[in-house]
Amino acid sequence: MRAASKGHNLIVEKLLKEPRIDVNKQNNYGETALFWAASKGDLTSVNKLLGVDGIIVNGHTKNGDRALRAAQRAEGPQKDAIIALLKAHGAA
Repeated sequence: MRAASKGHNLIVEKLLKEPRIDVNKQNNYGETALFWAASKGDLTSVNKLLGVDGIIVNGHTKNGDRALRAAQRAEGPQKDAIIALLKAHGAA
């Protein structure tokens, strides 16, 4: 999750190859790697995470926040592409 929150795409890619990695693991606030990648406007990490079987696209934080809402609040040139990608994968 930390790699996704910091935009470390190569580390995210390597971690996703590890069979024991739980891409849906939540921190104490209920945030996941997908949530953080979306909130940081990191299209590369969002795309890689969405390619993982079993990724929960509509998971929510303890405050009821979701990756799509985080992406909508994000800034940066990839914001619209991230929103479209999340919606294409069923984000609501």
